[in-house]
Amino acid sequence: MREQVRELAELRQKVIELEASAKKSKENEEEVRKREEGFRTLVRALAENSPDIIERFDRQARHIYVNPMAAKLHGMPAEAFIGKTSREIGVPEHYCRFWGERIEKVFETGQAIEEENEFPTIGGIRIYQYRFVAEKGGGTGLSLPCS
Repeated sequence: MREQVRELAELRQKVIELEASAKKSKENEEEVRKREEGFRTLVRALAENSPDIIERFDRQARHIYVNPMAAKLHGMPAEAFIGKTSREIGVPEHYCRFWGERIEKVFETGQAIEEENEFPTIGGIRIYQYRFVAEKGGGTGLSLPCS
């Protein structure tokens, strides 16, 4: 009987330890979630307030994000870009081909492309240095920061 009481006490102690461990794990998960959320908020704020053009594309070269500077230079709201290709928003055909080739290449190779080119904006022709960059971590986007 004493052996059974001792075993029961040991089991109770293990349950208490497991509950404490589960609580700590849940607290850690919550802390990680909060930090990730804070980081996403920071990145979004940086992109939204950047003087550079930042665009994200999916594998079909459709816009999945456009920052306010890109929208301003195109003369249309950012929401008008989402889900559309450059061709669908009225970008001249030779730029669509030019960008499409680079977007496809970066998705295929995972290697960034850095170049300089002119582009028409509502304020006239401007010369941009830009970078096509594949997103890491299994994302489906491609980022295009320009300055």
